[in-house]
Amino acid sequence: MIDSSLAFLGNRRTFSKEFSRPIELTGDRSQQWLLSERAQPILLRRAKNEVLEEQPPKQITDETVKPNGEQSNICESVRSAMKKRVGNAVQATGLPKSRITALNVLLKLRQVCCDPKLEAARKVKESTKCNRLIEIPGSFMSKERNVPISNRFLQMPRVLEEDAKAAGWKYAILYGST
Repeated sequence: MIDSSLAFLGNRRTFSKEFSRPIELTGDRSQQWLLSERAQPILLRRAKNEVLEEQPPKQITDETVKPNGEQSNICESVRSAMKKRVGNAVQATGLPKSRITALNVLLKLRQVCCDPKLEAARKVKESTKCNRLIEIPGSFMSKERNVPISNRFLQMPRVLEEDAKAAGWKYAILYGST
């Protein structure tokens, strides 16, 4: 049943036919724009400073998690191989021209430290960082709190989703395109 305040969007069938299907299935920008125009008067938009006082204080916890076991071995082998790669690039083109290579190496190291699955080390099943990440919010779950977890790697939410399912959590994932 549709709330009377949303009646201008039509019933469920009409809404699906006019908006949901064209926008979600074919990416129809004109229908997306039309829906935005219709919904704009009822959307509540508040600035961050208006909402900030209603939010609990932000808690930031820095924790160093060192890879162990197979993951440690993979991290070390990637580090060693990448050290040679950067050294060869610096010798061949000089330091200023090998910055992209160095940045690429840092990216690969960060990925393998987050979870070896991100850097094609599929044989390694354990990720120390993911294991710890799953342990931390467990204490909040008993209090029925939402725990946002963010990561800069596009594949990482999929990896964490597997762990969340295994832990029996209710979760939602937002990707950059959401």
